[in-house]
Amino acid sequence: MAITRTENPIWTQAGATTLAYKGVVDEMKRYEPARWQATAKGRQDVGELHLDAPEPPKQTFDKSPFILKDDSREVRFYYLGWAHTRATALSICRKRKCSAPAMPWSTGLITSRRTPTSATGPPVVRKAQKFDVQHLLPGHGGPSGKEVLEGQYQYMALLHKAVDDAVKQGKKLTDIVDTGSTKMVYGNQVPATTSITLPEKVKNWVDLSLQRT
Repeated sequence: MAITRTENPIWTQAGATTLAYKGVVDEMKRYEPARWQATAKGRQDVGELHLDAPEPPKQTFDKSPFILKDDSREVRFYYLGWAHTRATALSICRKRKCSAPAMPWSTGLITSRRTPTSATGPPVVRKAQKFDVQHLLPGHGGPSGKEVLEGQYQYMALLHKAVDDAVKQGKKLTDIVDTGSTKMVYGNQVPATTSITLPEKVKNWVDLSLQRT
């Protein structure tokens, strides 16, 4: 299985084998256990695990696609490049034509109802669109169709353009984000609001820190 880092120990204790692209381990070495410990202070579910660090995957793969199959179905795991993290990957269920983010720690790549946590994701989303999928299970949000991929791509493209336009207009960082108003995200203080506005058509991916036009 390949699930979120918070749920990993729950499933492995039940006998499951967590699977991830090898880059997940590299990312954990890069940021953990500091980020995990900071998150545990603000999230009850993480704190109740009573762990000093997240549990690493029990199995990793380094070739794309990595294939698991039996007599009834086939699941392929793809690494498509740096997106939400350096380790983001997708799984494709061939028998039932379903697609879902497959890596612990990288479910922010594809979402259907919240801001994607990926600055480098658009090229990877375009690659994901080339797969012939009928159903998609996002990392955040309910089951949906492949139209979610285009919606999320448009959100990220419009956000990048809005920021680029602001820079070309001579605006400074303090003109774009309110550095005096912050919120805690995974143990880091980040700006809570911004003057950037985005069209209504991407409202599913705009959180409260962004404005819609």
